[in-house]
Amino acid sequence: MRRCAQCQSPNPDSAAFCQACGTALAPPRSRPWIVAADLWDGPSMRRVALGLLPVVLFALFFGRLLTVGDLRREWRFALFHELHGLILAAGLAWAWRERPLGWVRWICAGLFGGLIAEALDAWYSYHGLMGSVSLAIWQWVGMPEDRALVYEILQILRLAAPGLALWALAYAPKPGLALRRVLALAWMALALALRSQVRGAWVSWGGLASGLGWAELGLYSLSVLALGWGLGPRGLTRDTEIH
Repeated sequence: MRRCAQCQSPNPDSAAFCQACGTALAPPRSRPWIVAADLWDGPSMRRVALGLLPVVLFALFFGRLLTVGDLRREWRFALFHELHGLILAAGLAWAWRERPLGWVRWICAGLFGGLIAEALDAWYSYHGLMGSVSLAIWQWVGMPEDRALVYEILQILRLAAPGLALWALAYAPKPGLALRRVLALAWMALALALRSQVRGAWVSWGGLASGLGWAELGLYSLSVLALGWGLGPRGLTRDTEIH
């Protein structure tokens, strides 16, 4: 969107004249391949951090409810993955100042990513399916049977699923340079590297009783922030309109 220098009304980038007062609009300036705001922008970063604060609070509240002793409660895992995708998507939609249709796109992508994460998690948990499918594929490509390596790959895919779904279904369709999409993937890769080092059991209110719990929470928060910065807006002012 471009604002008219005469009356400050918003106009589409393709408009040659202001739709409100008829004043000729200056041609849009070409954008460099990369600008400083792609790497750092204080106001946008603060908005992303505020929008994704509920994700961290959700992990603190929900993390301890996933298991009871050694017993796995599958419905809790399914609920966790779906709510995590929903809250993550809602925080990003808020950061983008989306209109209702944009909110729907982000939320559908978040729920879809949560569903994939749950499917991958269950795929590992039920060893019969993992043994009959995962390891068969592993052997088919000529790799030695290694359950620990299969587990690590499935866990990486599970952690990446919500972010990849949001990138493909909600972020990538937005107008802009292809380089921004590549940068978003790079930030997501950093988020995944950080998140893979977090021991989830420590990210809970009880875990904060020790220094290790605070360290794990800090690492988890940094991973959330890196993911949000990759998928979030950059260089937006308060009067920017997102379509």
